[in-house]
Amino acid sequence: MRRMNDISRRQRIAGGSAIVSAILLVIIMIVTQSFAMKNIAGEDVYEITVHSLATYPVLNWILILAGVFAIILLFSLVEAVDERLRAKKQKLTTNMARFGYIHLFTYALYMLLPVAVLHDLANGDKVISEALEVIRTVMELGLVLSALSGFFLSLWLIQLGYYTLKTKAFSKPLGYFTIVISIIVLFSSGYESLYGRGTGLGIIASILTFLGAFVIWKVWIGVELLRKNKMESET
Repeated sequence: MRRMNDISRRQRIAGGSAIVSAILLVIIMIVTQSFAMKNIAGEDVYEITVHSLATYPVLNWILILAGVFAIILLFSLVEAVDERLRAKKQKLTTNMARFGYIHLFTYALYMLLPVAVLHDLANGDKVISEALEVIRTVMELGLVLSALSGFFLSLWLIQLGYYTLKTKAFSKPLGYFTIVISIIVLFSSGYESLYGRGTGLGIIASILTFLGAFVIWKVWIGVELLRKNKMESET
């Protein structure tokens, strides 16, 4: 009985964490576009980013740390999902959890990259030219980390979608949606690694990935973790 209560509590924490993470990422995106990047001078994305970091250093620090915190919240979700699947099918052997953890680790590193530029701008004279040299290297590394993170996310999601349909640990609509989102994420990460985000198709793919995988899917699975635990506690 105690073990069941511990599992139920972990599931509730993971469900709540997924929803909080999704809300936090939406707030970060809105604040970034509405304040940190609005009316910032620059001829390209490199200059715009550097000038934003120089103009709003404290705000950008908060956004970076909040973003990393939103990702850290999801480590409990990976464990809870794996636990739920194994509870439905005890002989289930899958390595999908490790893909989820690698995705979260690489994405957290990706979100921390602007810290290198903020550090370069921390001196009193704020040398923009030096920061521009740093950010070009940082964004190239970020492109690799983002693509790698998306690849592992797609591997995790497609397995999760498949086992969801197989074990009925979550609802069928969520299982199908997870598979569709995994395909979009895989396409987006592959396209981004080849052509970047500058093209129209790249921007659309990035938006669909963010809304689908980082917002809608997390809220959906978070609600199911909370709702199913409530139903289990009543039976």
